[in-house]
Amino acid sequence: MKLFLDLEGTLIDGLATCNILSANIRKIKQFAEQNNFTEATIFSFGLLDALDLPIETRLNLQELLDLKLIIVTKPQIMEKVLCGVEMNEFDFSTVLGKDVAFVQFIRKTEKRGTFILFDDTVKESDFNIHDTTNGFNILMFNPKEL
Repeated sequence: MKLFLDLEGTLIDGLATCNILSANIRKIKQFAEQNNFTEATIFSFGLLDALDLPIETRLNLQELLDLKLIIVTKPQIMEKVLCGVEMNEFDFSTVLGKDVAFVQFIRKTEKRGTFILFDDTVKESDFNIHDTTNGFNILMFNPKEL
């Protein structure tokens, strides 16, 4: 199993202020502990570069979540999902959306397994794709609904 976390609206209020969303952090930490996660990947459309997230915020999040955090930036997501197809960042975000982009990212970058995304934009609390042909189980949760 691999854990992915949205950044803005899920872990922090926004990149301008980087205020920690404590209620979400507690829920995600509890989930991570119950499922023995030691690391998570930040899957964010808000980061154009890993350095966009201040190091002190990243370290604080790692400590609060008790997880090693890996960052995947929007350009990295777009590169994997689009595979050379031309699309600007705005259209990518609005046309595809986070849920479709996440499913496609997993299908392009992973082999088999269960992949979980916590994101405040997930509309349903139990979004689930079970692809038995390719061996994928993709789950998405809105931490506000847990």
